[in-house]
Amino acid sequence: MTKIVIIGSSIAGVSAAAAARKQDPDASISIYSKDTKLPYYRLRIGEVLADPAMAEKLTLHPQSWYDDRKIDLNLNQTVTAIDPDNKQITLENGNKVDYDKLILAQGSHSFVPPIKGKDLAGVLTLWYMDEALKIEDKLSEGKNAVIIGGGLLGLETAYNVAKHGIDTTIIETSDRLLARQLDEGGSAVFTKQVLKQNVHPVLSGSVIEIKADASGEKVGSVELKDGTSIPADIVIISTGVRPNVDLLEGLDIEIGRHVVCNDRMETSIPDIYAAGDVMEQDGQWYGQWSISKSQGTVAGTNAAGGDATYTIQPPPYTMNTMDTKVASGGTLNGADVDNYNEEVKVDEEHLDYYKVSKSGDKVIGFALVGNTKDYLKLSKAMKED
Repeated sequence: MTKIVIIGSSIAGVSAAAAARKQDPDASISIYSKDTKLPYYRLRIGEVLADPAMAEKLTLHPQSWYDDRKIDLNLNQTVTAIDPDNKQITLENGNKVDYDKLILAQGSHSFVPPIKGKDLAGVLTLWYMDEALKIEDKLSEGKNAVIIGGGLLGLETAYNVAKHGIDTTIIETSDRLLARQLDEGGSAVFTKQVLKQNVHPVLSGSVIEIKADASGEKVGSVELKDGTSIPADIVIISTGVRPNVDLLEGLDIEIGRHVVCNDRMETSIPDIYAAGDVMEQDGQWYGQWSISKSQGTVAGTNAAGGDATYTIQPPPYTMNTMDTKVASGGTLNGADVDNYNEEVKVDEEHLDYYKVSKSGDKVIGFALVGNTKDYLKLSKAMKED
């Protein structure tokens, strides 16, 4: 009987377990995770800030789902070491677990820049459910919140913090919001929608220090490079994530910024696979839920004796926050595009934005804000020859 051990209960880890069970009904399948909660839909974790009851609603599967599939889910179990020669992992309590096949799906963690004052009380990060519940508990005490970072999670965080009636500021280093996902016109429409939610964006903002209040221990303000001082009794840092690769230190495994895998999700060490945020494929990493799920499925299938491959096909970007929707994909400008043309529609009353980019008659990109009903049609058109 093949013994498959999975490190991490992210969507990649859960998908790997499900695929392994489908491939091999008799395999021993175990998941070990430092998380204390049942696996959950991480992309919506910001909703817990507005409604703590969402913590349970975001659960991917009940415990019975794992039991029915004979998947041994071990929560609050941190893996501290991997021994590929003896095919063992070591847990924080000192116990050792044997494996035949190992799948790395330990995900990523919040990146905290070396900002002076980052260790003050009231400075928090949001990536795990425990962190979301901790922040929600503190919001009742807050009057001014600053979110550092204007990516998807930062925007979702700001939106849900503002629902508490807290004066909320979001600091973005770029000169516009969603600069990677939208063109200037789309960003402008989206920013107007953000302002309607009582969230105040500070663009081209560079934080140089988080200052303490009179106590000297708790956050009191956020200082910007241009001299602006923003009052804050809560600061949430949302400046991206980094892969959890510390566990692999000292192993003879190929790592770029992430663990390097081939299209079978195999690492450079035999019988060790990887999937999700912890790995890269062809030098690429996207950090997208659907990609992590697909990679987990391939890793689990192959670990259980199957033969599956995955080619990265980044899906269009979609977001539902700030009481609006965003969808985009492909090329949004005419640089180096033959016969470039575009169609743009702006509805200022409803804050809807529609842009389709073409090369001749071929759809090569789109950006939608507000009304995104054409998202699937445009996505399909981009894939057509």
